[in-house]
Parts: sequence; C-alpha cells; structure tokens
Amino acid sequence: LTKVTLYYKPSSSVSFTGEGMFMNCESLEEIEVEAFRGCNNLEEMHIPKKTLRVGESAFRDCFALMSVTLGSALTSIGDSAFSFCNQLGDVFCTFGKEGYCRWSGYS
Repeated sequence: LTKVTLYYKPSSSVSFTGEGMFMNCESLEEIEVEAFRGCNNLEEMHIPKKTLRVGESAFRDCFALMSVTLGSALTSIGDSAFSFCNQLGDVFCTFGKEGYCRWSGYS
C-alpha cells in the first residue's frame, strides 16, 4: 500500500473498520488530495511514520478531528489539509526539525 484515495459523494456514507486500520502499514507514501475530507466522525489520526505527503484538503471539514500525529518522514502537507477541523487541538510531531513541513490553510 503506497497511497490512500477515497472517492465518495458528499451525501454518501463511508465506513471505516476502526482501530488498527493502517496498523503495520510501513509503505504508505501519500494520503491523496481530499482523501478523508468531510469524515465527520474521524476524531484521531496517526499518519504512518513513513508517509511522505499529505495531500491538499486531505482532512478538510473533519469537524470532529481532535488529534493528529505526524510521521517522521513527512515532507509536505498540502494547502488546506486541515481546514475547518475546528476541534483540532493536539498536533504531535515525531520529528525534531522545526519548520520541516509546510502547514498552510489551517483555520
């Protein structure tokens, strides 16, 4: 698995299996543009440690998202990746380089 892309209509419903969905996923390189956009019940996201990119608007409008852990290989976060995640309060970085990735579009 190297990419996650979800296609769905805004009026439809998408079910996730819950805990461990991406457990031991060592090669997820990219979370595509709008991959989780509008997933209103998503509360927490741990981006795998080898993921390089989070696409534009990947988590936009995830109103319940409260916590995100960013993996150590992350090199870029697309514009508006976390826009309108109004509950987002905790962002944990597993890398020690300040300014290592670009975070824009958060509101």
